[in-house]
Amino acid sequence: MKAIHDHTKQQILVVCHTNYALDRFLEDLWKVGIPGTSVVRLGSRSDAQVAPLSLASQQKERTMRSKADWTVIDQLKRSSASYCGNLEDAMDQFMGSRISFKDILMYLEFEQPKYFEAFRVPGECGSRVGDGSKAVDPDDLLNRWSKGLDASQFKDEPNVLGAANIWNLPLDARHDLMENWESEIRKIILEEICTLGKNYNDCQDQLSLKLSEVTVAALWGKRIIACMMTGAAKFSQDIRAVKPDVLLVEEAGEILESHVLTAMSENTSQMILIGDHK
Repeated sequence: MKAIHDHTKQQILVVCHTNYALDRFLEDLWKVGIPGTSVVRLGSRSDAQVAPLSLASQQKERTMRSKADWTVIDQLKRSSASYCGNLEDAMDQFMGSRISFKDILMYLEFEQPKYFEAFRVPGECGSRVGDGSKAVDPDDLLNRWSKGLDASQFKDEPNVLGAANIWNLPLDARHDLMENWESEIRKIILEEICTLGKNYNDCQDQLSLKLSEVTVAALWGKRIIACMMTGAAKFSQDIRAVKPDVLLVEEAGEILESHVLTAMSENTSQMILIGDHK
């Protein structure tokens, strides 16, 4: 470690299986003359002797985020919360699998205007009375049509007379059209879910990058980044951003090969395993 530190410009990622082993390793680096300014320790469970090397201690010494940075972060958080809420609503609607007459009318208005016109209730809704002396709802004509009924009191209205081919359809054909419209609406909901999911993920990625700027800035310039294997996984995005050249694994015999591989990156040019009995 001292030879690499003193005679190269390579950056070294040190990973250990336990906090105890990591802290003792960092103490040994101090003893052989590697300055603490070259080292940063990721994770919070360090002992008092190596606490000054922790990321939290070193971040406090760095410049705080500007007002503009916090504005961007707050906006990303609001956008993320909005996407999340809309995504939950869309999922609830899809999982409920109940498409209302109102949903179908809204779909027809934009996708099948001739059907929408055929089912449009003339005049202002609530101003006319239907069966049982109840006020007529906007979806009453569609409701009657879907059941194979005629337009009742609206059968002489111009928009109904002009859509005689629609109102003369047999019940089976009406059911087929209703199923097709419901299927198309579900496709639209699914597309909306996919779009909202992508927007939410993109927003979260931007937020993570923005929040990690301080962490990445603290890692830049450090010759040695030290952490446990769990820390290497937690800070993997930040570690990859600084592209360490050397991976040194202490207690290698205690760590699964798959975990070692996850600590490597495309920039790893050398790997040193300590304590690997094989």
